Amino acid sequence: MKLYCGGLVGMVWSWALLMGHLLPAYSIPMGITTGYPTGETLPAYQSTTTTTIAEYTECIEDDYGTVLKAGSTERCKKVVQIDPSGCHLDDPITTFILVDTDADPGSVTHQPHQVVSDSEAELYLQETQAGSYDIYCYDGRNYTTNTQYRVNVGSSFSDEPEDLRDWRCASFNWETLVCRWLVTDNPVKTVTFPYLATSATPRECHCEVPTCPEVPTYVDGAPKYTDGVPMYTEAPMYLNEAATYSNGVPTYTDGTPIYPKAPTYPDDIYTYPEASTYPAAPAYPETSTYPDAPTYHNGTPTCFLTCCTWTQDSGYEPTYPNLSMVFLRRNALVPNDLTFYHHADYLAIVLPGPAEEVSLEVVNETRMVKVSWGTPPALWKFPASITHLLEYKRQHQDTWTMGATGQCQGPKCETVVQLDHWWTQYTLRVRLRSGAATMTLMDDGWWSDWSPLSVLTPTSLPEVAPAVGPGTFLVTFRSPLRDLTFTWRPVPTLLHNAPDFTYFVSASVSTTRVTVTNATVKGTCFTFANLSSSQSYRLEVVGQNSEGIGHERSWVLVWAARDMPQVPILPVVIIHQLQEQQLLYELRWSSSGAGHGYTVYLCSGHLGTSHTCQ
Repeated sequence: MKLYCGGLVGMVWSWALLMGHLLPAYSIPMGITTGYPTGETLPAYQSTTTTTIAEYTECIEDDYGTVLKAGSTERCKKVVQIDPSGCHLDDPITTFILVDTDADPGSVTHQPHQVVSDSEAELYLQETQAGSYDIYCYDGRNYTTNTQYRVNVGSSFSDEPEDLRDWRCASFNWETLVCRWLVTDNPVKTVTFPYLATSATPRECHCEVPTCPEVPTYVDGAPKYTDGVPMYTEAPMYLNEAATYSNGVPTYTDGTPIYPKAPTYPDDIYTYPEASTYPAAPAYPETSTYPDAPTYHNGTPTCFLTCCTWTQDSGYEPTYPNLSMVFLRRNALVPNDLTFYHHADYLAIVLPGPAEEVSLEVVNETRMVKVSWGTPPALWKFPASITHLLEYKRQHQDTWTMGATGQCQGPKCETVVQLDHWWTQYTLRVRLRSGAATMTLMDDGWWSDWSPLSVLTPTSLPEVAPAVGPGTFLVTFRSPLRDLTFTWRPVPTLLHNAPDFTYFVSASVSTTRVTVTNATVKGTCFTFANLSSSQSYRLEVVGQNSEGIGHERSWVLVWAARDMPQVPILPVVIIHQLQEQQLLYELRWSSSGAGHGYTVYLCSGHLGTSHTCQ
């Protein structure tokens, strides 16, 4: 099968298009020498056409240019084709230089050469520093010309391909396996052949995805993207919003496969058996006999992989316990492939799909709600069970409350949660994770997407009484009668428990409890007019709604006029300036009698005795 990439790594050298283009000269002093290797017979600046050069081996080539080993004591020879209009080989001071593509333009090294013809030269290449270089022709005076040849110099520390970094896999809904890794940078292109070890034949990964999905990682205990962008605060969708499952295969849009995000897992999240307990690694044949061998271009695969995906149709076996990947890596400096193995817990890396067909039922007209859902069909026989988490919040509220958590196996699951208030719109949501995945953070990336739904809790009688104090009333004398104004604090809307909430107030003789008058009001005060000054009264208030009158009520006792203490004498308010914008109010009065206690109220709203204290 042919391999495809979103962009060929390296550069295709269309030198014919750019040959002869003159670039500004680098800062190279006059009087440079060509630096011929051992065996030269002519001094610098003399025609190189008669120079005697020691024999050197041909330079190694791959699809991305010439390959050198950094720090090698041996030079290699390379023949380059030159445009005579831009590079004058007949000029005795013409030389060739290697220019680091990532370094300062003045960072160059001179390479000796021998003229073959006016358009061809044989270069003798050597470089001590790893990197990618362009070969320039330098006329020794004012101009350099890019020959459009690339030289890649491998690391001097290790020419061999290194193991992969940050390898991690996620099995989405136990149907699609996505693995991702990072490779160590090396100017000499190292190609990777990833294989999934299965119970049958190793399955190769093909380069079909233009870009790899993002994979969260951990930084100081908090999940972050590898590029430093903060990760989502809620669990990621296990598939792109535009993708849906059809028999376990993601739906494509615009012909491009849509792959989910594969969360990372910290080292301590799984328990791996000792290496000796793993089944013997499959015997891998020679690279040329691997199944579905990649397409080569001049002996080199045409792309470099950093992620793979398999479905059950392409070889992923969800129940196979030894989930392993085998990586064969090679580059032009190493004659043989190097093999690297990576293993994962096949159950712990499962990222379930969202709960399906979520429904709820109010239990016996209470605030208890039973939530039921279906497990994704692919997980009906999942051996590690499925952990669920249910959260809820009131409508328009920002903060979620954890309602229930537990584990379940099989097609159907349910849990019960008691909500906080009657006659309130709630949003509930449930999500799933593998029971084998130890939870490190609430949003560690290993939860499924949320499955939300809404419910309006049943109505009920009011359950709380309006708040009053011992002096929350006002007496206005109209001898021989008086008016009693009764005030209370409003019941919060969340505690109305049903529509049409009002207050039912009544006044009764305190000794006989005979009701004198009553009323239904919407506000927080009521005036009982023309009551006797010689009687003591009990003033009561209770909430009521469409379901009826509540059972909890509040009351105050107003004595007969003869039993009431005298009004405090000459009350005054003194204002103290503490700071620029801070005042202290002091209330003073003269006591009207010994043994009296006083309750002080701070009223807001209108000033004056004609208005009720709020």
